[in-house]
Amino acid sequence: MTLALATLTPLSLLTLLTLPALSGCHGSGDATVDPGAGACVPGELPLADGTCRPAGIPADGCGDGFVSDGAMGCTAVLPPAACAKGQMATPGESECRDVAPCGDGAWGYIPVDATTQFVDAAYAGAGGASDGTQAKPWKTIGAAVAAAASGGMIAIAAGSYAEDLTIQSKHVRLWGRCAKLVEIVGSASGSAAVFVREGGSGTEVHDVALRGGSGGFLMSAATDVLLDRVWIHDVQARGVDVEDTLAAASATISRSLIEAVPDVGVFVMGSTATVDATVVRRTRALAGDDTSGVGIFAEYDLAKHARSSVTVRGSDVDGSANQGIYVGGSDLTVEASVVRNSAPNGGSSGRGIALQVDPTSLQRANATIRTSVIDNNRDAGVIVGGSDLTMEATVVRNTQPLSTTKKAGRGVDLQEDTAQHTQATIRGCLVEGNRDLGIFLASSELTLESTIVRGTQPNAFDQTSGRGVDVQYDATTLEPAAATLRGCVVTGNYDVGVFVASSSATIDRTLVSETAPIARDGTFGDGVLVVGWQRDAAATITSSRVATSARAGISNFGASITLTSTSLECNAIDLDGEAFGAAPYAYDLGGGGDVCGCAPASQHCQVLSTMLTAPAPI
Repeated sequence: MTLALATLTPLSLLTLLTLPALSGCHGSGDATVDPGAGACVPGELPLADGTCRPAGIPADGCGDGFVSDGAMGCTAVLPPAACAKGQMATPGESECRDVAPCGDGAWGYIPVDATTQFVDAAYAGAGGASDGTQAKPWKTIGAAVAAAASGGMIAIAAGSYAEDLTIQSKHVRLWGRCAKLVEIVGSASGSAAVFVREGGSGTEVHDVALRGGSGGFLMSAATDVLLDRVWIHDVQARGVDVEDTLAAASATISRSLIEAVPDVGVFVMGSTATVDATVVRRTRALAGDDTSGVGIFAEYDLAKHARSSVTVRGSDVDGSANQGIYVGGSDLTVEASVVRNSAPNGGSSGRGIALQVDPTSLQRANATIRTSVIDNNRDAGVIVGGSDLTMEATVVRNTQPLSTTKKAGRGVDLQEDTAQHTQATIRGCLVEGNRDLGIFLASSELTLESTIVRGTQPNAFDQTSGRGVDVQYDATTLEPAAATLRGCVVTGNYDVGVFVASSSATIDRTLVSETAPIARDGTFGDGVLVVGWQRDAAATITSSRVATSARAGISNFGASITLTSTSLECNAIDLDGEAFGAAPYAYDLGGGGDVCGCAPASQHCQVLSTMLTAPAPI
């Protein structure tokens, strides 16, 4: 059985409101050459310049804010302990800090100019009524917005401003002294502490905190809106909501902290958002809704036939109750970011990044993930259903099982959804220390290049599996999968290093080593296993090395395997072939160059039939 994808479809906040004026891998361009060229060894990828690229992420291939772990992976530079409320750190920062410095005087570092309207809640009114000057500032931000010219600056002194602030028909630049000292507190009857709508394109919000009885920041029908050094906390609805209910919107959330908000940290529908150098932390689930609690959520707007587009760069998505990032029928780019620790408080899932085809429109999600780390999530580090994924120079590490069933914990999970196959390319990555399966591919297509799949641990529920790469048919549709592995290393896994069931695989210049038996009962432990469970299965293995497998280096159960220029070293059995039901096994060793045995007693390979059994597909 495959692991079902949870559909997550929170409603647009604007559809719940009655609003006035509404009628109803690093270096991915490296070219490869013919697999027979050069002197590269298994586990290295030949490049066009004649050099060999080792699997994994080289020391100089980590993203900004990351350092090499010394074992062909990367770790983020972050503080060793969680930051206190109101403090943050993004990749590259080793100490927690305030969202922004406060500066001196009433206006701190605010870049006041001739257009500036001044706001100070503490102004006592001496010398006459407010007029927006430094001497007679407004007491409310709303009054300053009303008085400001379009594009004007609004400078906000320290204070708590209880307002439901709407910016419409003009754009302004709101700038507080700092988020630690300036807060806008929305009411329970409002839509958000700050709401930007028609005519508000180009609005900027800097150096303030948003909290209160509704959402933090809501926008629609406005573009090129900037939230910079904003702290959103203690709200009762989404932190940031960018949607097209009025009309398409676009926003950049920069250098900000969104923490402990309910439902969704950053929600995007039919619109565009960039999350840059921002922390989205501890997004909470709603009571009785076990699909909520998502750090960043982007969905296709079925009513307007509009995709969302989200870019996450240099950011930290930490401790989401359900999923770190979810994208349905839309587009995602993640660069130099961390997605970690999802489901810290018993959420129903805990996935790091989830991509899913929109089930009604059948729009596919499309994601590119580069130079990032996806660490210590639950259920799946990256899960893709019927969509498209490119992942480069990225680490998927230490995915844990579901807290309820103790099952799963897969590193990368690629599946069919609504009759659409996932198409994935994973290049120059490290998939390490996950549970159950390192990479799972069902009824979909995968190209795996120059990647290490290492140290997958058994399923915590029953101590079975722990496979490195699992390529198999879909148990319901019986549709096969197809995988190509080039220049990869699959090492230190359990049960089977590379498992191929009723599907096809091409394995070229790949090292498969140290495959251990199942932890529970000591069975299996094959480097490469190909089995025809429900339909034909086939594998072509060239210029590769399969070593130190606990049972068989390569085992064939009613399948077809072509073997060329491959060495099998120090396996308990090098080549095994078994009929499977009525299906005979077939080996083609005509390409030559195959060597078996344990040095110095190496010899030409011979196929044995030793009455081995095949493990079942997942």
